[in-house]
Amino acid sequence: MQQASRELSSVDLRVVTSDQQDVLGSTGQTIDGRVFRYAKIGNAAVDAAIVLCTPYTVNLTGLTVAGAAAAGIFEVKVTLGATAVAQNILMDGELDVLTGTGKGTSYRIRGNSAAAANNVISVYLVSASPLITAISAGSRVNLGYNLWYNLETGLGTDQAGSSTNKHVVGVTTVAMGANTYGWIQTSGRCLVTSDNNFWNGTSVTTGAIPKGYSLVMSKNVAGYITGAVPTLDADKQVIGYGIETPYTAGAGVLFPADLATL
Repeated sequence: MQQASRELSSVDLRVVTSDQQDVLGSTGQTIDGRVFRYAKIGNAAVDAAIVLCTPYTVNLTGLTVAGAAAAGIFEVKVTLGATAVAQNILMDGELDVLTGTGKGTSYRIRGNSAAAANNVISVYLVSASPLITAISAGSRVNLGYNLWYNLETGLGTDQAGSSTNKHVVGVTTVAMGANTYGWIQTSGRCLVTSDNNFWNGTSVTTGAIPKGYSLVMSKNVAGYITGAVPTLDADKQVIGYGIETPYTAGAGVLFPADLATL
């Protein structure tokens, strides 16, 4: 599997597969400087020019190490919380050491055993990264999925809203089916999809988003973008900046943006 940044051709960017061909999160770049990440789509297909987010997980933080793990080994046994874990679902993710010896260090995960909620799993580290210090039983760790695993669309929220903003990690440049793998764009000129809303200096109004606006996730249509509202979007992740006004008004209209480094 490819693990380092590499030059991508236009053909590479259009290849979508049902099996994993690269390490999730691998970086690629085209000759004109656009940057991409290798990713897996979740259980819903997505069109091109759609913003994708990392799904938030629960019950994978502050877990207890079930047995002492010596320096130089590649396996850590961890007691799960209230969420079951399937075999190798954590591949290319991270194990973070939070307390005890070696705290503050993260290790990339090669794979894991399966276990039901509240049971013990074995977490296997990649061969190039054994434990640099021993981890004692009872230490606390996080288990983290790869940021480019099972990506999904999401909606932005108001600061006063009850929902949580999702973390944007890229934009599709081709249509991708459910549970498929391919390259998504994270920096440079890219098409995005308008929700037909922007701040006119006084209030939110409908219409083609003027060029030069900061762009954030739409509050109305998952996967679309909207022109940022200064009074409401201070908590939003900036996706990029519009470099041209859409050719016409209407939700679902595509237009080019310069993506921020996502």
